[in-house]
Amino acid sequence: MSIALIDSLRSRLDGRQPDRPILERFAPSHTRRERFDSTPSGARPASVMVLLYWDRGEWKFPLVLRPTHLKHHHGQVALPGGACDPGERSHETALRELNEELGVATSEVEILGALSSFFIPVSRFIVFPWVGWTERRPTFRPSPNEVEELLEARLTPILDLSTLATETRELAGQQVEVPYFTVGPHKVWGATCIVLGELATVCEGLVVRGERES
Repeated sequence: MSIALIDSLRSRLDGRQPDRPILERFAPSHTRRERFDSTPSGARPASVMVLLYWDRGEWKFPLVLRPTHLKHHHGQVALPGGACDPGERSHETALRELNEELGVATSEVEILGALSSFFIPVSRFIVFPWVGWTERRPTFRPSPNEVEELLEARLTPILDLSTLATETRELAGQQVEVPYFTVGPHKVWGATCIVLGELATVCEGLVVRGERES
């Protein structure tokens, strides 16, 4: 297993400050001002987790396809995560949701650091993304109430932006530009695209595999 990426990522995330132009690059064009200008009063805190793990000679991370019965983001591909409980710190939420949605034990996960928080207009959440890792592929047990399908995504195509594209859609009654990553047959856009895009910029220039083995 190559751990050079983990060592470098831990260092780069330490004390990282938000870079708005980077975040805007990966957001739908009609929500950029609302997402990043300021946090509206009444916004609810939520957290998501990018969980890295080594599997079959490469780094991967889990995404989930949301069931159609959910109120927000139904039918979309997302990172595991959800709303913060009262008194809960954001990284604790990310770990709890990872366990509730995919059955990953919190004791298996080392937190590497945080990415930039931002507002999600449709659900009125301010989301706090966290990056963690496990030494081996977890035994996933997806919750049928929260996960329609588990997607184990390869990290390299995200970091080199090889599947990043933009398309024009009609949203909120207007034509907007929507960036997305392709993962299998799915288009990963919105908040999840922003998180993964920022992660790619944080990892720019890093050796993803083969530098050091353990």
